[in-house]
Amino acid sequence: MTNTTGVLHILTGTYELLPLRNLNGQTARRGLEIHFPRYQFQHEPDQLAFQRALLTLLQQIPLEVEGEPLLQQWPYFYERCIGCIGVLKDWLVRALAATIGASQTQLLFERIQECALPIAQCESMAMEAAAGEQELHYTASRRQHLWTLLGMNIGLEVVKEQITPAQEAKQVTRVGEQQPVRLKVGEPKSEGRTEKCSFSGATVALQPAQLAAAGVEKLQCPECGATRKAAVRGETITFPAHTPLLIKRSQKGSLWIRQGATWAIHQ
Repeated sequence: MTNTTGVLHILTGTYELLPLRNLNGQTARRGLEIHFPRYQFQHEPDQLAFQRALLTLLQQIPLEVEGEPLLQQWPYFYERCIGCIGVLKDWLVRALAATIGASQTQLLFERIQECALPIAQCESMAMEAAAGEQELHYTASRRQHLWTLLGMNIGLEVVKEQITPAQEAKQVTRVGEQQPVRLKVGEPKSEGRTEKCSFSGATVALQPAQLAAAGVEKLQCPECGATRKAAVRGETITFPAHTPLLIKRSQKGSLWIRQGATWAIHQ
């Protein structure tokens, strides 16, 4: 369609557009992916950048605003906008409109709290964002799989030499992708392996009530295939820390498996 019309087509939207990237080889070679990520709370530079963005937005409000006390509440602002400045801006606009509607001249933190999105909505947005970000992660194992398809006899040590420290933190072995090295069966036991699977401690898009209703607490790691009992803390479920499986093994019994951005029970 672009060739016929001579018009560049731009698709802008959420992570739901990701499946369009690889519909076939032609769409893959003609598309350019530009990711606008949200601020990540675990990264200190992102924390500082988020605080600067929050302060800038507060300074644009045409009312009396105590910027410093509000800035000290930045973790709360981050929580209710999940690190997305667009969500934060809309939130502050609602608070501004509510303040003006009440004939007040000062934007109070209490008014901002009243206009915040409910936790359930924030949780839904955070789950979708986390799933999309995970889909964008590049792993060394996928690169090795490409080399295998191309007949390139390159070992794992070459991959490690070519990746950056930032990429190395995200390297995992994906289920079903055979590595061009000889593997052992089962989990490492006492061979001095201390590295953890990158999915260790990751938040799982499930509710404790769902586990209780299904009577199934076992989860399968979407990265290496290891199975562990869900770690529940309040309303948050995380995958326990674990070393990655060297090769996938068959599992017995019911367990939760991630399918795309959602989790489902596999019998």
